[in-house]
Amino acid sequence: EGYAEDAVVAVLEVVREYNMTYPGPADEQQIFREASRALESARGAALPAAIAALSDRNVNARRFAIRVLWQFPGWDKAGPAAMIHATRDGDAGVRQHAVEQVGRFPEPPKAALPLLAEVVGNQKERMDTRQAAAKILGRAKEAAAAAVPALIEAAKAADPGTRCSAIEALRKIRPDPSLVIPAFVDALEVV
Repeated sequence: EGYAEDAVVAVLEVVREYNMTYPGPADEQQIFREASRALESARGAALPAAIAALSDRNVNARRFAIRVLWQFPGWDKAGPAAMIHATRDGDAGVRQHAVEQVGRFPEPPKAALPLLAEVVGNQKERMDTRQAAAKILGRAKEAAAAAVPALIEAAKAADPGTRCSAIEALRKIRPDPSLVIPAFVDALEVV
């Protein structure tokens, strides 16, 4: 226990050298699993270090941190702001994992909703990231009403998964039908 903070620093130093994409090469995934297990034993000391690693200059450290943050006690209280901030990371992998982690909350944090709307509306974002963000917005229901314009645009996306996720989110949010019916018609024409 007395060496927990040193152990966290050492684990983060190791993961900086490995590509933390998923799925990645088997040996790198094994490194990820072992590093994750090592941090589990550090418990309380690992959470602040994982949150701090989200601002690390090294993309592998950020990818690792966002993927393991949820496993530490207190992540649901200390981690949301860091997770939400990570949805704007310059790396698509970090953004993807950040959106997935925000999705772990039983109720999406209200502060995340505008950023999730940005993700959904960003046509340059990865399809799976846009789809995950749309699903979370749908779970937020009426609280995500401000995301309706971004979801309407996403309902016109070339990718059928993004279209479906956006339309399902709109169905759950239940905006004014006069806003969404044209988008639904446009989505059908894309097919």
